Amino acid sequence: MSATVTAKIQVVKEKRGTTKTGKSYVAYSVMADGQWYNAGFNKPAVSKDDTVSITFETSTFGKEIKSITKVADGNAKENPVGAVTMKPIYLNNSRAIIRQNSLGHAIALYQATEEVSSGITLREHADIIIHLASIFESYSSGDLDLEAAKKALEVAAKATLADIPDTNEE
Repeated sequence: MSATVTAKIQVVKEKRGTTKTGKSYVAYSVMADGQWYNAGFNKPAVSKDDTVSITFETSTFGKEIKSITKVADGNAKENPVGAVTMKPIYLNNSRAIIRQNSLGHAIALYQATEEVSSGITLREHADIIIHLASIFESYSSGDLDLEAAKKALEVAAKATLADIPDTNEE
């Protein structure tokens, strides 16, 4: 069950570590009015002394932030944890992991197949890597399968009885 509090941010904490498999991570938490709130691996877009409205759920890991809203001059500006203004959509943790993994594979593939000094700009290199990552992501997340299923359903919906072969004919 969610709860919401309005409080003043005292600390924004960043904890860096390494998993058992050797992967690096950064975990975030905030202290507001003396209480710690876990933001997970998504950096909240708040700063010390901001007055915020925090919606959270209590779990075995403590108070987990579901959304955090800056409150200024009586107006609230929604800012979900992990959402960055330049992201077109909110990415849940699973999708963010798939995206990061895809980007790593795209970089490795690009480095293995391209000369870094091929005379193109860094932006052009980045665009190529992001395009490759989107291909990996579409496959890994199941987006390609979902798109194929949608197309198959569209074709099936347009089919008439005349289009279906009669299996009783000799």
